[in-house]
Amino acid sequence: MIKTIRNNGITILVIIAIMVINVLAYFQYQDNVQYDLNTQTQNHISTIVEDTVEFFNLKMEKRVASIEALALFIGTFDDWTNENVTSALSAQAQVEGYSEYDIINTEGVGLHGDNYSENKNFIKALAGECLVKEAVDEFGKISGVDYYVPVNYGEKTTGVLKITTNLEQFTDFIDFSELSHLGNIFIVKKDGTLLSRGDGLDEVENITQILNDQESVAKQLINSMKVRNKGNVSISNGDNKQYFGYCKSDYNKWYVLSLISSNAVESEIGSINNEGRVFFIQIAILFVFLVFYFIYTMIAFNRESKMNKRRYYLMSAQMEHIVFDYSAKNNRVYCNEKWEELFGYKIDLEDPKEEKLKYIFEDDKEKFIQSIEELRNNQDEIEENIRIINANNEPIECHMKIFAIKARKGKFVKLIGVLDKKDEKVEK
Repeated sequence: MIKTIRNNGITILVIIAIMVINVLAYFQYQDNVQYDLNTQTQNHISTIVEDTVEFFNLKMEKRVASIEALALFIGTFDDWTNENVTSALSAQAQVEGYSEYDIINTEGVGLHGDNYSENKNFIKALAGECLVKEAVDEFGKISGVDYYVPVNYGEKTTGVLKITTNLEQFTDFIDFSELSHLGNIFIVKKDGTLLSRGDGLDEVENITQILNDQESVAKQLINSMKVRNKGNVSISNGDNKQYFGYCKSDYNKWYVLSLISSNAVESEIGSINNEGRVFFIQIAILFVFLVFYFIYTMIAFNRESKMNKRRYYLMSAQMEHIVFDYSAKNNRVYCNEKWEELFGYKIDLEDPKEEKLKYIFEDDKEKFIQSIEELRNNQDEIEENIRIINANNEPIECHMKIFAIKARKGKFVKLIGVLDKKDEKVEK
């Protein structure tokens, strides 16, 4: 068995190399798949938050344009208490979902006498800007969203229209239900304060309250929004993984925040992993096949080798001449029974190489050694007369033919010879 493995060492090494290459290829494939999945996940999250922020920006543009149109209508009247003005404002408030509205003159006084003269937002709007700002109550908490739009009469600014929506109305207006397949979506300030509320989140004021058991994730999310315009953080609860993707909007440094389930971005992981398992099973089947094929080849080779040796022994036993076989690798000599018949003794198969010359007559040893060297170097066969010592220590002149069997690069591995008495010369 060991000899067979040694003789088939190159084949074994090739099989092992193939398996190692395939296993390494599999793990490289897995690494690439994981890298691709991570990249695809990040890209998909970016696409989701970009879509949601674009949706929000368009909604806000539409609202501001609607309020500008209302301000343009108001600007055509000198008396803002005119029934046409108040009716239009009431109707618009009901349709659009405004909680409060006011028209402020250039002195900073509203319809109900409220003073806005020192209000920075009023001052900027009077200068021609359209503003969207957080509304803050007497306790300093955000209570809604204010819109400040200049009222113009021709090219002259005659006042400012102020519209207020509470947070519930603002959430209803934004209405991300069309994007519900992308996850839960919020409008937040960069410090995590919520401006829009989802179902069951009426009392939630900050994103940290949603992540009350994931304080480190909340801090990471808020810190990321403070320094980056777009990104995401992941959150894991056992086997359930979610992502918070965020992107800065065009309004007020507000961020659109999407809570995205891993199912929305990693739906292909299962199928890709299944493909990887199939690939690995294929490698295992190939390995088993190669092992069985190698075992079968060794068994077949051993059987064929034994049969060839058997044929060789049977044929040599039936020959009328002496046939001998010397293996350089094993330093063993096989000789058929004709040797004993002619010389009266058997050759010792275990004789050391140096003692194999003891069968040669002393005067012919040098010639025999030289002939063997010629076979080792460049000859394939030699033919000569040589004297062999018999059991009575008498030289018997014989005719000998020796054929050299060489491996790759001319390496000498075996001698096969035919020997007989000189008067019975052996034909090639």
